[in-house]
Amino acid sequence: MPDKRIPTAATGYYVAASLALAVLVVFAGLPNSTRFLHVLHKTGHPLAFGAMALMALAVFRARPAAGAAQWWQPYLGALAVAIVVGALTEVAQQFTHRGSSLTDVVSDALGAIACLAIHAAVCGGGVRRPVWQTRGLALVGSLAAIAALAPLAICIAAYAWRDARFPGITQAGNRLDLYFISQDSHNVERSPLPSRWAQTPGEMALRVAIDVGEYPAMHMTEPYPQWTGYGSLALDLTNPGKDELELVVRVHDRLHNYRYDDRFNRPVRIPPESRLTVTLSLQEVASGPRHRALDLRNIADISVFAARPVANGVFFVSRIWLQ
Repeated sequence: MPDKRIPTAATGYYVAASLALAVLVVFAGLPNSTRFLHVLHKTGHPLAFGAMALMALAVFRARPAAGAAQWWQPYLGALAVAIVVGALTEVAQQFTHRGSSLTDVVSDALGAIACLAIHAAVCGGGVRRPVWQTRGLALVGSLAAIAALAPLAICIAAYAWRDARFPGITQAGNRLDLYFISQDSHNVERSPLPSRWAQTPGEMALRVAIDVGEYPAMHMTEPYPQWTGYGSLALDLTNPGKDELELVVRVHDRLHNYRYDDRFNRPVRIPPESRLTVTLSLQEVASGPRHRALDLRNIADISVFAARPVANGVFFVSRIWLQ
């Protein structure tokens, strides 16, 4: 028997709601003050376009010609609508304060696929189908939902890993350590420490190339923020080159105004072909800003950068921790 369809008069409400969702995706957003809020906002894409796909499905199935169509045709049309609208919202975002992203279009499509496939498996699309087909649709929908929500799951895992390792700030033994390391300059990667300086076979470290960029750096946002109760900041650094390296350790808090004199900056020199631990007093870190005390309860950023690019230059960060 054919399934129940919404009254034709109600389709206007679904169209209006879909347009409202599209406008929200383009113009609305959470304040991206933390990585978690940014990822949470991005997770709204598959949820919004999943809902939009279901509303488009209702509209397609309310059409008089729907009774003569194959059961899957309204689903295919709803998926096409969600993908096209998703692509158009990314184009529209070029004219706002937000940029466009192909990743967001893929995320929109995953949300639409998840909702439509699960709807078809649970509600049947008005027809009886073999069990294997129903299970296949449920599997496709589940996999799409997992893929759409994976960035949020990884984000939560990274925060949990960061908090569990404290007072360690970063260690290179796990890929989640890279989550809060900026990849904008693509100059930081996990790499085995050269055997001459490795304390264990295959010891991993963060390899930082410093031959490009104005201030090539290892830049970590959102380290564990509460540094009170500890006496010093320690950094395990290796310079494999034949020349001394001049590096700068920078720390700022959430109140930082992006001026040089409103943060902690300390030059450190790493002798050639050496591995050493640099220890900095947290009392000194707190007195870094010129006109105020740096808030050790709300640390927002720590960076180690070269004072100038070095041809074929590189250094390794094995570990940063409080003690």
